[in-house]
Amino acid sequence: MGAGSPGPGAFSGASDSLTVLIYTTAPWPALAAILFPVMTRWLLPSLLAALIAAILAVAPPRNSTVWIHNRSDRTLESVIVWGAGFLETIPRIGAGERVLLQVLPRGESGLGLTFAADAEIHEVAQQGRFGPVAGYSVQVDVAPDLGVHVKTRRR
Repeated sequence: MGAGSPGPGAFSGASDSLTVLIYTTAPWPALAAILFPVMTRWLLPSLLAALIAAILAVAPPRNSTVWIHNRSDRTLESVIVWGAGFLETIPRIGAGERVLLQVLPRGESGLGLTFAADAEIHEVAQQGRFGPVAGYSVQVDVAPDLGVHVKTRRR
């Protein structure tokens, strides 16, 4: 290439008096100028919202805390706490004692309880509703007459 010849990426038209240079450039600057406002106003917030939704969809489940309070004057023996996807055993809960458990239900669940007191077996069907994602606090009260009440709330 000589001193008057076009640089790389250029085309020189054949003419004695006029040299025409045509540079090939991608339309990216013009396209970016058009798309940038659209991307910042609509596309990027939408992508961010989709990313957050995807993260929450696969977020690890949170344990639920279960407090069992024995308000009776009897010792509860062989206590079994159960629900969808979990089963926990507690050897004994003395009169007036409170016990804390961490459970992770598999899906929507209630809490069932089985225990022995004074050589009698007491079985309570599932009560309350809680799930694996939100992290719940479950309060189980065993009354003096050995009746069971389950109360759940989100943490």
